[in-house]
Amino acid sequence: MDMANTALRAGVPAGLASGRRYHRGINGLRGILATHVVLVHFLMAFLPSSLTSFDAVMFPAEASPHWIVPLLQLPVLSLFISGHFTVTSLFVLSGYVLTMPYFSGRNDRLYVSLWGRYIRLTIPMALSIILSLLLYKSGLFFNHEAAAVSKSIALNMQLPGSELTVPRAAKEITYYGLLTGLSFFNFPLWTIKYEFIGSILVLALYICMPPRHRIFPILGVSFVICFAFGATSVFIMGVFAGSLLNFVTLPRGLRPVLFVLGIYFGTYIPNHAEYAWLPVVFTDPTEAFFNVSFYDTIGSVCLVGAVVAGFAEGLLSHRLLQWLGSIAYSMYLLHLLVLCSLASFLYLVLPKTDLCLLLILLVYMATIMAVATPYTRYVDETAIRWARRFGAWLCDIAPTAARSTPAAAAPLRTPASGTGVAD
Repeated sequence: MDMANTALRAGVPAGLASGRRYHRGINGLRGILATHVVLVHFLMAFLPSSLTSFDAVMFPAEASPHWIVPLLQLPVLSLFISGHFTVTSLFVLSGYVLTMPYFSGRNDRLYVSLWGRYIRLTIPMALSIILSLLLYKSGLFFNHEAAAVSKSIALNMQLPGSELTVPRAAKEITYYGLLTGLSFFNFPLWTIKYEFIGSILVLALYICMPPRHRIFPILGVSFVICFAFGATSVFIMGVFAGSLLNFVTLPRGLRPVLFVLGIYFGTYIPNHAEYAWLPVVFTDPTEAFFNVSFYDTIGSVCLVGAVVAGFAEGLLSHRLLQWLGSIAYSMYLLHLLVLCSLASFLYLVLPKTDLCLLLILLVYMATIMAVATPYTRYVDETAIRWARRFGAWLCDIAPTAARSTPAAAAPLRTPASGTGVAD
């Protein structure tokens, strides 16, 4: 009996056929998250002191900061600088979407996603690295010059010329980026490591999930992840936590409460009074920043839990957000290239006024969306089709049976988004 028939006949354990659906609000949330990553990295480049609260070494305080900087430290408004909250939300969202087939008795889709994961993530990532190499060889990156003016340490660290070689690009494309999360050509690809490892582990877990006592394998795998990855396990655990949201049925009255809790934890800033009651989880000074990621992940579980349950579905189903959701992964992959080329060039040549900074932001955002649209159609969607066909072929599953939910046709990630993540 082939793998597909086994999975289809196995169905789903009693009580788990929860009828989860991939509604348009989920895609709208993805669009917001991807746009937020783009915005935070703009602040990182040209208003770096706005992020001092998170890392005073990477983003030193200024004696006379821009007028908007103090405002961005206030409760709720700090959401605009909470880049890790976006990244962890995309991890959680990915885990939820990837494991939905398990809850409808379609384990065949889990097999297809598992075996096609490398292709699905690598093809769009690879072309972004190639484009970065071409831009560098053409002399079109100006981030180092712009960083000298904006005093952004983070912007200056991007795209070190001595490392941007063809052999290095080939290395990052084939395996190094996915396994280590280190990329000199496109730094936001650090999230792809945790997306790839997290998705492989969570898909394998649900494929092997026993019909009873599921808590034991879930806890066992979680323990191994925490032991093996240390502080960075918080990102992979976000993927696992997202998958567990499929078990939960949230009453309508609790959805806004969960949403508010999500915003509260997601805007966590170390040493701020409103978070003084929260314990410090990571006490090692070298791991201190992961306290932000830890509480951001809690906030992400709350936020995504509210949205997948239907909170603000009407608002998130707006046509603009649906479009942004459809190009989210491409925006994530390409935004740093635009930031370090066109946006940095404009920052150098235009006067340093608020109006010009706003103009640069608008051009930056518009350019990213303009290039992400064809990139999604010709690169990202092609990667999805090839990954699906390869997984179906390898598992001997008919292409019609391997067709995934609408979620699989629209990339995530998020990264926020950093990080950039794809479902």
